[in-house]
Amino acid sequence: MDAGATLNLQQIFEVANFFTVQIFAQVKYAFGSNEEGTSSGAGFLIDKKKGWVLTNAHVAQHSPGPLDVAFKEDTFHSAERIYVDPYFDIAIIGVDPNVIPQTANAAELDCNHGRKIGLEVAAFGHPWGLRFTATRGIVSAYRYTEGYEQLQTDAALNAGNSGGALVDLTTGKVIGINTAKLSKKEKKAEGLNFAVPISHVCPIINILKNGKSPLPPRIEAAFGRRLTTDAVFVARDGTDGWTSLKSGDQITSVENGVLIKNPAELITALRGKTGKITLTIIRKGITQKVDIQVTPARSILGNYGIDVGGILFATPRRVGATGALDGFYSYVANIQDGSTGSICGAQTWDLLISVDDRLIRSVDDLYAYLTRPGAAKKAKFVVRRWSRSSYLRVEHFVLDCSFQEIKRIVVK
Repeated sequence: MDAGATLNLQQIFEVANFFTVQIFAQVKYAFGSNEEGTSSGAGFLIDKKKGWVLTNAHVAQHSPGPLDVAFKEDTFHSAERIYVDPYFDIAIIGVDPNVIPQTANAAELDCNHGRKIGLEVAAFGHPWGLRFTATRGIVSAYRYTEGYEQLQTDAALNAGNSGGALVDLTTGKVIGINTAKLSKKEKKAEGLNFAVPISHVCPIINILKNGKSPLPPRIEAAFGRRLTTDAVFVARDGTDGWTSLKSGDQITSVENGVLIKNPAELITALRGKTGKITLTIIRKGITQKVDIQVTPARSILGNYGIDVGGILFATPRRVGATGALDGFYSYVANIQDGSTGSICGAQTWDLLISVDDRLIRSVDDLYAYLTRPGAAKKAKFVVRRWSRSSYLRVEHFVLDCSFQEIKRIVVK
């Protein structure tokens, strides 16, 4: 198909099916909310020369394990994680460019897509294993919820659609990445599906292509919003390099005049930046400028944990300012069924305080202590856990755990 050529509806569907891929991910050591086992989803080709495929982070996984990718009418090939975002549900994986079929061409991304409600779209993926399927609908809304900006559509999304392209049927360009559907056990929800707007993805791709890190900033302030607006209000004074932000401040733009309408846009505007950044704010009705010091969030790739007899200890990923895991250096990310660690009483999300009455300040500290010369194959772990009681918020437990093997597990 010639660049710039106008495509009819049938051609748009054909082109999209050939840039769509099916992805299988295997997880043996589960970090965070990941689960052991094999999962599947979709993705789509964004750079044929590099072999880059765009998908969801929850499809590529935050945990180590093999990835396999298949184009339409082709076999599966191994892939590797190029980038997994710690904020948005976005990941880029890579396949050998030599295995990409000639019929597959990179999707065209509509990076300057305006928020057009009512636009006809199609969602591509593999719902419930029905490979290379398209569903049709419209853009219903753009929403900022739970810290993320999302494109809402009534195009049907189901298990297997995650990571696939949401395509504008007037241009054939991608305007979003299929992510989730609203699921309420107590209520029947229809036509409430969500995608990551492509406007948040394009800067990540461009920064990566320039050989730099597109990591989002570490957020050192808590944001709030009114029910009637998505404007960026500071709910609690900033900390560390963001102390110039005070409760009640409204952030309106980032240096170079980039306008900010919600916290997700602030994240995108600060992506890949470090050092002093000037923000324009409104404080008590007066517009003024303040400076913040930006440091990048921790990378997903290269993250590691320590497997102690089947209990995987990892470093908490901080979410927002002064989050629930602040001040703790290790937590139980996963417990393998049938392992020696599974019988000593540990639970996923336990926060590790000490081992043998020794404060543990990192997973490296934990590894060094448990593998020291002459170390016993058992230890006393003190953990903090959210209480199931109605009158206690947290409880502390002493766990006597035995183990035969200690391994360092790295996310690649």
